[in-house]
Amino acid sequence: MEKEKDIVIIGGGPGGYTAAIRAAQLGAGVLLVEAEQLGGTCLNKGCIPTKALYKNAQLMHELSHAAEFGVRLEGVSIDIDEMMQRKQRIIDRLKEGIGQLVKGNSIELIYGRASLAAKDKVKVIDSQGNKSPGELCADAVLVSVGREPNVEDLGLESLGIQYDRKGINVDAAYRTNVPGIYAIGDVIGGQMLAHVAAEEGVAAAEHIMGLKGQMNYGAVPGCVFTFPEIAAVGLSEEDAKEKGIDYAVSKFLFGANGKALTMGEEEGFVKVLAETHTKRILGVHIMGPHASDLIHEAVLAVEKQMSSDDIGGLIHAHPTLSEALMEAAAGVGGKAVHMLPKKNFACR
Repeated sequence: MEKEKDIVIIGGGPGGYTAAIRAAQLGAGVLLVEAEQLGGTCLNKGCIPTKALYKNAQLMHELSHAAEFGVRLEGVSIDIDEMMQRKQRIIDRLKEGIGQLVKGNSIELIYGRASLAAKDKVKVIDSQGNKSPGELCADAVLVSVGREPNVEDLGLESLGIQYDRKGINVDAAYRTNVPGIYAIGDVIGGQMLAHVAAEEGVAAAEHIMGLKGQMNYGAVPGCVFTFPEIAAVGLSEEDAKEKGIDYAVSKFLFGANGKALTMGEEEGFVKVLAETHTKRILGVHIMGPHASDLIHEAVLAVEKQMSSDDIGGLIHAHPTLSEALMEAAAGVGGKAVHMLPKKNFACR
């Protein structure tokens, strides 16, 4: 017996389940095949569990500085078991939410290891090594397995799908060289980030359904969860130099930001790179408190090709950390209020 769907998606991580939901929204009949757990590496082993433990480390760091805020603590201890249980509760809650989204969008979910039997057929082996009854037939197949280019046992060679050590080769619409088979996420190499895979999934699903999905790799935020946090989007100074772009740089220190001082987290800065003549924002780099949250205003600026005046001229609430980005952007044209004027800016 054969099950027929418009789209079969192999892999239920951020790229796969996002693609499944977007395709279902567009009216496709979707079958999602996941080998282990919904959410993939990101939810179950990577992004989410590490950030749960990062919060524990952050809290201990803050408690170690409590005396600076006039708070005296005694008897603080670490309960490793409770830390791990809390982490698992978060994973389970999010995984349950994804399951509800999959069900709510009428997406059929099968657990097992999938391989390509033909360009329009997928074979699934369940966790006990049993073959799924019948083959899964589809007009399109989307491969979205990752955290590294995981191409073993997918049946790529038998269909002549082109790939190398970096991953499966695809075009701008995420089509492989075999019609009807698409690939996204870590399996195609590139920027191996959950949010990249998810956006690729949306774009691929839209292409399959006849729309023109787009993915701008030049506006992808990158975040490092350290103390302090680090985040960036767009070009670095090295990138601008390699491209021969004439650019200006403005930097604002969190040590001059009122909110950062009240938080006791004044270490770090916001740096804005902008094209000299147009003031178009080329890149933003942040090291400091909540950098991973602040970067998204900069993502919008890079994506929409906004100028430093566009950001620097926006009203930002006071006192907030986001004022640091406003000041850095305004500083490109010498308009920052809370920065000493640069010598090359003449008073007018």
